[in-house]
Amino acid sequence: MARDLNERDIEILRKLAPEIVEMERHGYQIEYMNILPPLANHLSRGLADFEQRLKKLSVDDAIPHGHDSPGDGRTELSGA
Repeated sequence: MARDLNERDIEILRKLAPEIVEMERHGYQIEYMNILPPLANHLSRGLADFEQRLKKLSVDDAIPHGHDSPGDGRTELSGA
């Protein structure tokens, strides 16, 4: 099922890939459906860069809040 990132997802993506903010300033629209695939495949410069970016995540970033639950069709960062 295709979905758009919600505002919380976009904030996490901005935290992991700060260059997204600059891209948005230049009119680029975030049209990803997930966080990790574009981070790994398009934004990271390699495995070490990807790992460093993931280390920026806090426990709060990875835990669903409110309506973001496994039953609502959203993919969580933990893969659960």
